Order: sequence, then C-alpha cells, then structure tokens
Amino acid sequence: MPPLSLASYYQLPPALRPNIGSGINPVSAAPTLVPDVAASADTPATEAENNSKTAPSSKPDDAAAKHDEHWRRSLSLDTRYWPGTYSNRAAGNGGYEFFDLLALPVDLLTDHTGAGGTLLGRTAYFLGGTVWMTYMASPWITAYHEFGHGSRYAALDSDHIQFGTFKFAADGVETHPVSGVIDLYAYLLTHPDQSGAYTEGPFYMQNGHASRNDVIVGTGGVNNSMNMAEIVEDRSYNHGADVQMYMPYIMAKLDAAEYAQNEAMGFQGDLTWVEDYYHQQGYNISNLGIGMAGLGSLLLSSSFYNLAASSGLYIVKGDTTMHAWEVKGVRLPDVDFYLTSQGLSYKLKSGYRVNEHLAFPVAYEQVFAGDTSAFEVHPQVQGELVNGHVGAELTAGPLIGSGGFGFDVDATLHAGRFLVGVGLIQFDRDTLYGERNTPDLTSGDDLAYESWVKLGLQY
Repeated sequence: MPPLSLASYYQLPPALRPNIGSGINPVSAAPTLVPDVAASADTPATEAENNSKTAPSSKPDDAAAKHDEHWRRSLSLDTRYWPGTYSNRAAGNGGYEFFDLLALPVDLLTDHTGAGGTLLGRTAYFLGGTVWMTYMASPWITAYHEFGHGSRYAALDSDHIQFGTFKFAADGVETHPVSGVIDLYAYLLTHPDQSGAYTEGPFYMQNGHASRNDVIVGTGGVNNSMNMAEIVEDRSYNHGADVQMYMPYIMAKLDAAEYAQNEAMGFQGDLTWVEDYYHQQGYNISNLGIGMAGLGSLLLSSSFYNLAASSGLYIVKGDTTMHAWEVKGVRLPDVDFYLTSQGLSYKLKSGYRVNEHLAFPVAYEQVFAGDTSAFEVHPQVQGELVNGHVGAELTAGPLIGSGGFGFDVDATLHAGRFLVGVGLIQFDRDTLYGERNTPDLTSGDDLAYESWVKLGLQY
C-alpha cells in the first residue's frame, strides 16, 4: 500500500489554507506531504463451485456456508444519492458497490479462462487485481474521507461547502475546486500528480480553541474511512465479500492511525483541533494513543485475518469469496475505532446465526478514553425468505445508549435480477451514531431520522 502522509497545515501561506483537512491521494507517483484541511442436482459441479462449498477457513459453520453469495453483487440507485443530501450511509454503500464492480474482472477471468484453473494463473490474477484495486479504490477512500467532512459541515447547517484538490508547485500551492465528491474522485483518478484533497467550510474556532463542532467536523473524515471498513465487514457476514476487498479494507481501517502518525511527527491537520478539544476536556489522549487505537482496531478484527486467509485460498483453490468467520453460529468479532466528541471509542460487532435464513447481529460501542460513561448497544434481527427467484430480507433493531435511543429498519425485495428496498433510521442526535451520521445537528428536536428508497440490479 502506498504511504500516506500529511504536511503541516500551518506551513501553507495563510491565503492558501483551506479550512479543514484533506485526505491523501495515494495514487500520486511519489509520496507527497498533504495538508489536512474519505446447476441442476445431477450436473457435475465446477471447480469454483466445489471450492466455494468446501473452503473451511472462509465458512467454518454449516449455516454460514449455506448463507452464500446468492445476492452478493448489486448496483443500485438510492434516493439519498441526490446532491446535497450528504448521507454517509448512502455514499458508503455506493462506494462498496463500486468496489464490488472493480473486483468483477478478476472473478470473471478466474471462472472463464484456462489460466484461472491453474495456480500460476490465479497468482498472476491476484497480483494484477491488487494493483488494479489499489489504483482505482485509493482515490475513492480519499473522496469518501472528504465527504465525511462535508456531511458534518452540512449537518451543522453550513451554506458553503467546497471540495477540491491541490498540489505543491514551485511557486506555492495550486488548488483545483470541484463540484462534488464524484468529481473529486474522477479528478484524483485522472490527475495522479495531485498531492491531496480538501474540504472547505466555515471555521468554528472560538477564542483560539476548538469547539465540539470542530471535533465533529475534524473527525468526519477518518470516521467515514472506518465506516467504509465496517461496511466490508458487515457485507462479508451478510452475503460474502470479494477477497479483493482486502486493500480497500486495510487502507480504510488504518486512516486514523496514518493521520495520527503524521501529526505526531509535527504536521498539523484534522486531528489538531481534536486533540486541542480533548485537552480542554481533561482527556488524556495523544496522537500516539490515537495511532495505537487505530492499529489495534485492525489487529483485533477477525476480518483482517480472514481476508488474508481467503486471499491465500483464492490462489490455491480459486474461491473469490470471503465469508465472515463463525464458530458454532457465533460471528468472530470485528473491532472498529471511532473518534467522538466524548473521546475515543471501540465498536465491537458480532452476532449469532440460527440458520441460513435467520441471524441476530449485535454491535456494542464504548468510549474507552475520555468520558468512559458513553456507550451504545445495537442488537438487530436479520431474516430472509426465499422462494425460487423471489426473496425478501428484513433487518431491524433498537439502538440504546447513554446519548439516547433510536431504531433502524431496512427491507429489500428481490425478484430475479431486480431489487427494491426501503429503509428508515431514527436516532437521538447525541448518540455516538447520530453525531457521526445525522443530517441535522442544529435542530432543537433531539430526534433525527434518515429514510430512503432504492432500486437495483443484481449480477
């Protein structure tokens, strides 16, 4: 994975300082410093089918093995894709569908070419796919990071949000404003000379010190990156994820650790305001602590080791799918790391699968550095009914925590290759989830909600 690095925000001339941080563009040809201102029963099975059914490291439990990639890939249109809605949920799911599409060429080559049936051929496909996914997905991680800053600005009722890219030149810093996050991704992809990206919005600094709003905006980038990794983990539990997700997963998972490392070296950016606010609150939190917690979230997550093992299984057997590890129906946990206005939190995700049609996922988030009384738990029920080419899925559950309450419901109907889905999330703005994702942080009403309708095509 190319190195990610930052340059001091304050090293830029004042007139050229964007208001909030940037992600790094890992596609750049050289490392640069970036100111931080996202078959029928009697038909013989094919080799790929046999491998999918027998790969013990990917699916150690019978129920998980049956809960395979029947509906694994889709392309959808979500009503929250509409410009100006700033939905982290919609943008993150759209990004995952894009990654799934990027992984398709290697899957097709594996299944439909002679080389795909050989160890050497699959090794070549794997290495080529790694380069391809890194090149194509890295700018999206940056763009989704920036989208996180933008979504928090929008939630704070900002009427001015500007995305853009920049690069260092002999005469200073050249900036290039873009119209939105998709344009940002496209420009980073087609201009690998860019040093990074930025999101510009109003300052909330008061008396030279960071406020809670600064923390919410400043952490929006690295939190969005972690959310992208969380989507990969959940997808592997629900229907299976492509083994080529390992590079996007690692890049997203380590975003906060990379930022903390660079700021510990003297550069200032996203986390500068965050640390200032933490110190005001008396929280003993340092860049080193943030970096170690970010790295810990990767090393404590079963999906990290599962992706590594599944990548090896792909080379050996040709199975392109990773399923979350389960033992006796219990999902081995993943741990996600978030920065909140109340301190640093870990979110542990597990669950119990009764059979291939019924599961009970659960997530527990706890602030472990800062205000350690802050927590929330999110139990859910996941059920599906299948009748031939028609099926329905339902996921729902309450959210209970120190910051308030909420619930979510997501229903999807599948008919052949087509799907239609509806969903609703309602939550208190002061919950840990709400702070990161609510579309409105300024209303006097404690409750916020997000609803959507989506149409999609399965493939």
